[in-house]
Amino acid sequence: MSTIDLQREDQALLESLRELDRACSPYAKKHDRAIVLIHACIEAGQNTHGRILGIMHAIGWNLKHAQIILSKSAGSNPALHRWQRDATGVYRNHL
Repeated sequence: MSTIDLQREDQALLESLRELDRACSPYAKKHDRAIVLIHACIEAGQNTHGRILGIMHAIGWNLKHAQIILSKSAGSNPALHRWQRDATGVYRNHL
């Protein structure tokens, strides 16, 4: 895959996340929207700390806010956490 194809994929992902954020905006608080967007990043395979935060920043989110939600919602207990981070730093959504 060429660099141009990767850039197009990245732009397509960013635009789809912006659309998702806009769709959620009238119905969900900012905190809940960030959770939805992080879930979507992980599902799309953008599942490392730096990549998730980079994407959130690129679509206009405050890095501190995104980092707090990413960290506080991570853990091994699905009853308490939304995703987990493995030893290699890769996030996975709880089912």
